[in-house]
Amino acid sequence: LLGIDFSSSMLIDTIFDNCNLDYSNFTFTKFDNVKFRDSSLKSSSFNEVKFKKIEFDNCNLNSSEFINTSLNKIDLKTCSIKSLKISLDNLRGAIVNIEGAIDLSLLLGIKIEESG
Repeated sequence: LLGIDFSSSMLIDTIFDNCNLDYSNFTFTKFDNVKFRDSSLKSSSFNEVKFKKIEFDNCNLNSSEFINTSLNKIDLKTCSIKSLKISLDNLRGAIVNIEGAIDLSLLLGIKIEESG
């Protein structure tokens, strides 16, 4: 599914399991009960997307963009999110692990160093 164009679609009760969705376009897509498991979505576009019951489990979201798309209450703890393109307002409420928090701190221009 590399580079597939799902723009302006409606995905309902769908599971993407072990898929390569790199460079995919989900602009203006509505998601309702959709799960991405063990999949790669590198450099994908989630612009103006509406999420209702969405799950990302062990996914690579590196360099993906979430423009005007809220990640509030979206669990990304098991995902790789390096170089994510997102506004701080849309990031508010996202659930990430420590590594993801460090990656996201770059959005704020924070430099993290070990003391000592």
